[in-house]
Amino acid sequence: MSETTATATRGASRSRGGAPPAPRRSYLKPVLLAVALVVVLVLPIYVDEFWLRTGFAVCGAVVGAIGLNLLVGTTGQLSLAHAFFLAVGAVTYVFVAGESGGLGLTDLSGLGWPPVVGMIAGVLLAGLAGLLFSPIAARLRGIYLGVASLGLVFIGQHVLNSWTQVTGGFNGRSAPEFSLFGFTFGNTDPDLYVLEVPFREAERLWYLGLALALAAYLFARNLLRSRPGRALETLRDSEVAASVMGVNVQRYKGRVFLVSSMYAGLAGVMYALSIGSIAPESFGLEPSILYLAMIVLGGLGSVSGAAVGALFVSALPLIFQRYADVVPLVGDGGLAAGEAARYLFGLAIILVVLFEPAGLAGPGGPVPAKRPRRRRPGPEPVRSSHRRIHHLRPVRPASTREHVMRLRQGSRGAAALAAVVLAAAAGCSTKAPESGGGGGGGDAADVQTDIGVEGETIRLGVLTDLTGVFAALGKDITNANTLFWEENQVCDTYTVELDVQDTGYVPQQGVQLYSGMKDSILAMQQTIGSPINTALAPEYEADQIVNFPSAWSKTLTEIPGTGVVGATYDVEIANGYDYLFEQGLLAEGDTVGHIYFEGEYGANGLAGTQAVAEEKNLEVVEAQIKATDQDMSAQVTQFAAAGVDLIALTVAPGQTASVATVAEAQGLDVPILGSNPVFAPGLLQGPAANWLKEHLYVASPVSSFDAHPELLEQYKEAYPEATVSLGVVVGFGMSELMKQVLDAACENGDLTRQGVVDAFESLEEVDTGGLVVPIRGFELGKSPSLESFVLQPADVEGGATVVAEAFEGEFAEQIAG
Repeated sequence: MSETTATATRGASRSRGGAPPAPRRSYLKPVLLAVALVVVLVLPIYVDEFWLRTGFAVCGAVVGAIGLNLLVGTTGQLSLAHAFFLAVGAVTYVFVAGESGGLGLTDLSGLGWPPVVGMIAGVLLAGLAGLLFSPIAARLRGIYLGVASLGLVFIGQHVLNSWTQVTGGFNGRSAPEFSLFGFTFGNTDPDLYVLEVPFREAERLWYLGLALALAAYLFARNLLRSRPGRALETLRDSEVAASVMGVNVQRYKGRVFLVSSMYAGLAGVMYALSIGSIAPESFGLEPSILYLAMIVLGGLGSVSGAAVGALFVSALPLIFQRYADVVPLVGDGGLAAGEAARYLFGLAIILVVLFEPAGLAGPGGPVPAKRPRRRRPGPEPVRSSHRRIHHLRPVRPASTREHVMRLRQGSRGAAALAAVVLAAAAGCSTKAPESGGGGGGGDAADVQTDIGVEGETIRLGVLTDLTGVFAALGKDITNANTLFWEENQVCDTYTVELDVQDTGYVPQQGVQLYSGMKDSILAMQQTIGSPINTALAPEYEADQIVNFPSAWSKTLTEIPGTGVVGATYDVEIANGYDYLFEQGLLAEGDTVGHIYFEGEYGANGLAGTQAVAEEKNLEVVEAQIKATDQDMSAQVTQFAAAGVDLIALTVAPGQTASVATVAEAQGLDVPILGSNPVFAPGLLQGPAANWLKEHLYVASPVSSFDAHPELLEQYKEAYPEATVSLGVVVGFGMSELMKQVLDAACENGDLTRQGVVDAFESLEEVDTGGLVVPIRGFELGKSPSLESFVLQPADVEGGATVVAEAFEGEFAEQIAG
C-alpha cells in the first residue's frame, strides 16, 4: 500500500469510527441574543411612555407568571391565591416605604423607610404568607387545594377593605417612587439625559423591570435544572413515585409554595410601581384567573412559556385599546377593546389546548435529537490493529484551540454588531427635545400654547368605562362629551378633538392608557371612577392637568386641577335631608336607617347623614355593605324592627331595587333618600317601579330633561337606539365647564397647561345654564358647590323629573368647609 493510500485510509478510518471531530458551533444564537439585548436597551430612546409603562407592567406580569408556573406547571399544585400574595407584596411596599397622611377621610399610616427596604419586605412577607399556608398546601392537591387557596383571596379582600389605615380602603393609596442608593426611579429628579433623551420615570422603570424579570427568569431556569427542580417535576407526575424515589413530598410542596409566593410578592411591588397606587379591587379573583391564563397559554412547566403568556395576556388589551381605530372590528361600530381582548383570550386558550398543549412557547422549545440512521447490513470492513490503536488517540490539542478561537471570533462579531446597532441608535432618536416654543394658530396667533394644541385644534383626553361596571353611565357621558364638542369651539377659533380610551374601570389600564395620551392632550375632559382618579392623582399634578371626574367623592377635591362637577356626596345628601324636612316627610328626633357601600363613596354619604343627625337629633341605624351584596332583606328587616322613619342610601341601583322590593313586601311605608348614583332608568322596569315613584328622592348635581328638551332631541338623533339616562346631562354639563375654563385661558392669551390650570383655579360663580348646579369655584378640600337638585322617578325620558330646583340646604355650608 502506498503512503498516499495509507494516509487517506487513516483519515477515512478516523471519520468512520475514530474520535469524533469537535462539533461546529453555531454563532447565530449569540448574535441574535446580542442584537435583542441591544434593542431592549435602546428602546427607551425611541418609543414613547405608553410602551415603556406597558413594558414595565409586562415585566411584573412575567415575574408573577413564572412564580405561578413553578407551582402549577412544574409541581402540579392548583392555586387560585396568587392575587392574595400580589396584594401582600404591594401593600407591604406602600406601607413600609410610604409616609403617613394622604387623601380622603382616613389618615394613612406609613413607616417612610427606603423603598428598596419596602421591596425586600414585600417579597419576604409574601413568602412568609406562603410559608404559613404551606402546611395546608402540603396536605392537599388538585381541586381541593384550589378551593382552599381561593379562601385566601376572600380573606385578603376583607382585610384590604377594612384595614384602611394601611391599605387606604376602597380608594387605596399612592405608592412611593422607587429609589436605590440615592437614584430615584421617578419624575422628581428628571435631570438625566442619555443621547439627548430625557430619562424620567418611564425610562428608568423600564430598565428596573428588565433587571428584575431577567433575574426571576434565570433563577427559575436554574432551579428547574437542579436536583430540587427535578424533584418538583417528579411530584407533578406522581407523588407516590416521587416518595419511592426518596423525595420528601410535603417538604417540597411547602417549599415551592414559599418560592411561588415570593415571586408573587415581587410582582405585587412592581404592580404598585407600575400604576403608582394600589386599590383592593385590583387584587380580587380576576388577577388569579388571568395568571392561570398566562401559564396555560404560554406552556405549563415552561419558564419561557410563562414569559410569553404574560406578554400576551397583559399587553393585548392595552394594545387593542391604543389602536382601536385601526384594528378591524374593534372601536367605533364594533367590539370594545376590552371585549375583543377577552374573546381573543378565550379563543387562544381553546386553540392552545386543542392543537398545541405545550403552549405558545412549545414550538420554540428544544428540538429532540435525531435518531441515528440504521445502517444496512453488509460485510464488516477489515480493521488492522494499527487502525484500532489509532482510533484510541485523543483529539489533538489543536482542535480545542481552534474551537476557542472560533468562539472568540463569534463573540467579537456579536459585540461588533451590537456596537453598530448602538451607534445607529445614538443618532436616530426621535425623542430628543427639539428647539422651539409654543405658539398659536389662525386668528389666535397671539395665544401661547404647548402640549395638546396643534394649529387650531385642541386635543382633550377621556378615560371612561365602556366595558366595566359603569359602562352604561360611561357611554352616555362620553357620547354627550362628543356631541358637545362637535357643536362648540374654544374662543370661536379652536375645534376640540377627544382621545377616548376605555379603562374597563381597571386602575392599571387607566394609568397606562393615560401615559399613551399625556404627550398629546391639553387637559382631561373626563376620568370616570374614584379609584382611577386617585391612581392618576400624582400624574395629573405632575403634568399640570385639569381634569373633570365622573365621581363626587370629597377625596377628589384634594387633587390639584380636579374639578368635581357639583356638590360632594356629603353635601348632596344633606341637601336632600333639608328638602324632606321642608316637605314634612322627616322631623327632628326621627330614626334614619342608612345603607352604604364600604369605601369613600359610602363613607362620604354617611358623613352627610351624621352631620345632619347631630344638628337635628336624629337616631341613625348604620348598615355597611359590599358592592357585591345584592339582597337587602336583612338590612330592611333590621330597619323595620328599629321603626325607622327614613331609609338613606349611598349604594348602586341594584341595591336600591332590592330595598324597594323588600320594603314594599314588608309594608314599610317610609321615604327613601339617595345620592345621585342610586338611581338608573332601568329601575322603572322592575317590580317595584310604582313604589319607587312614590317613595324615592334623589339628590343630584344635574337636572332632568324637563328643562333641556333640546339635549334629549340631539342625543336621540345621534344615538337612536340608546337607553337615555341623566348621564347625558352630566356629560354636557362637564363639557360646558371645560369650555369655560379653556375660553378663560384663551382670553388670557395662555393655552398652555399651566395657563389652563390658572384659568381653572380662578373660576368663580360658574353658571352652566342649569345643566349643573352653580359652581362657586374649585378650592382644594372644599365642595365646589353648595347646591343640589332633588329628583323623583317618573315615566319620562331619563327616568326622573325635578321636584326641587337647585338650592342650598341648611347644612350645606357647614359640611362643605
